[in-house]
Amino acid sequence: MRTKAAVILITLLLIVSVNAQKNQEISDLKTQTITLSRKARKDKTAPPRSWILVETGGRQIKPVQFKGPPSTIDDLPSTDVIEASASARNVGQVQVTSTGKRSYSIRYGGLSMAADDLWLQVMATPPGGMGLLTDMGQMKWEEVHRMPVLVLKPITSRISITMNKGVSAVGPEGSIVRAVAGHVYAAQIKDDRTVYRVIFRIDSIDSNGDCNISWKRIPSKWAAWVPPTQPNESLDASRGSAFLKIY
Repeated sequence: MRTKAAVILITLLLIVSVNAQKNQEISDLKTQTITLSRKARKDKTAPPRSWILVETGGRQIKPVQFKGPPSTIDDLPSTDVIEASASARNVGQVQVTSTGKRSYSIRYGGLSMAADDLWLQVMATPPGGMGLLTDMGQMKWEEVHRMPVLVLKPITSRISITMNKGVSAVGPEGSIVRAVAGHVYAAQIKDDRTVYRVIFRIDSIDSNGDCNISWKRIPSKWAAWVPPTQPNESLDASRGSAFLKIY
């Protein structure tokens, strides 16, 4: 009987697992679109340069310091009755204060005026939070099945160019990627208030530089797919680096 019950339990667990996987099909998620432009901000008719992913309003808990009545010394015994609950009611109290809003976005632009020098950078305003942006390669939506596991890093606005044997590498890795038509990208944002995950595809880049994107928000409760590990080539930072910005 015990063996039969164990078999039934395992079968039920397998059914639940299969159904959970079916409910995590990216193709079933709503597809939305946005167009980004590398044109100057003063051009009011152009699409936005930044894609706001999510905005959060942070809160901070601070302890409230208890300030009791001033201490006095009297030779005569006091006739006042002190209520213990009243003198201790402020002990352990806390105060919740707002830390202001933070906006997480992906900024689009170029490091030079070259037409094909186009990049995407994850940003936080004001600085803070953790995040990562990665290029999953050239893919069609039909080939995208899972959200990869992303090892988040502190979000920074700095951009560096490192030279290694005459080849330049733009970094920091996980913060900025080259914008390529037909490629799919994954991004994740996390702070003490929210977790936001998104997969998007650059469907096309127009001759004027406008970047046409289709995207799907990934529910935070979904399990992430772990890709096979690949060796990373180390770069010799001593060959020289420069800090730049997207414009």
